[in-house]
Amino acid sequence: MGGRQPRERGRSVRSMATRVIRAALAALALTSLVLGVWASFAPRSFYDDFPGGGHTWVADDGPYNEHLVRDFGALNLAITVVTVFALVALGRVLVTAVASGRSVVALRSKVGAGLPSPE
Repeated sequence: MGGRQPRERGRSVRSMATRVIRAALAALALTSLVLGVWASFAPRSFYDDFPGGGHTWVADDGPYNEHLVRDFGALNLAITVVTVFALVALGRVLVTAVASGRSVVALRSKVGAGLPSPE
């Protein structure tokens, strides 16, 4: 019979899963790094121009608050650090914590998108 032995197939599947997890964590780290650097070091630009491409999401939500924008940047830089730790260590608990935290943020964005802002 041709093909791989069951043990080899198991290793191949784990290896593929590891590559997918690392790629996903790298993408998440890069995203939060870009947001963190932009908001931390050019808060007015972030406020006026995010997400770019002629769209403005932050400026449409209220008056400019440099402290708030810089805090958002610092939070994203902190998320980047934790995500990179998960990427390097690839420990189950750490990867699950990063994925869970990012899921909460994504879910909040989707659920809260249609809600009126408190006035």
